[in-house]
Amino acid sequence: MFDYKAKTGLSQEDIEANIQRVFDQATPAMIAQGVEWYREARDLAEEMSHMEYVHSIEHAAWVIAALSPRSFWSRNVKAALHYAATGERASGIMSRSFNKVLAFENEYQGDFANLAKSGKTPAFAANIAGDESAVTVDVWACRVAGIDERVLNRAGVYNAVAQCFTNVAIANGVTPAQCQAITWIVQRNGRAQ
Repeated sequence: MFDYKAKTGLSQEDIEANIQRVFDQATPAMIAQGVEWYREARDLAEEMSHMEYVHSIEHAAWVIAALSPRSFWSRNVKAALHYAATGERASGIMSRSFNKVLAFENEYQGDFANLAKSGKTPAFAANIAGDESAVTVDVWACRVAGIDERVLNRAGVYNAVAQCFTNVAIANGVTPAQCQAITWIVQRNGRAQ
């Protein structure tokens, strides 16, 4: 059994209560935006899948996800579209992120099924590709959960936090990805208290 308190500093109940508290602060407009967020991202992946350097929606989803760390969404989109059109790294994108883009072809031979669904980049790619059961646990999700993002590297923590988002999602009648997106919007807009 996973020891939430030892690994994160909070109990499972505390983490879920934190997520629920942020979810409860979402306005109807924020909920609607969160419900649509990954569908709109999938539309971008669909558009990219017809460009020269991207071979499928899954490949596009991986490119978007791999380029996302420490990047605003607008910059992420521009960089992903730039890669899809040119095969090159956009200025301002970390080389480590770009190397993850290349890993899709080099390490996974373009086989999306070979990617584990654990971890931020694979989960984000899965969400964008249409899998709303995965949970993207990024720095903002950690803030929502009330944990320090540095604990995500501890064994089992990512999946445990993702499960907390899933439990809150089920309780609120949304998908896990929608729950994460809704709370992300609340947290990013400075509404979470």
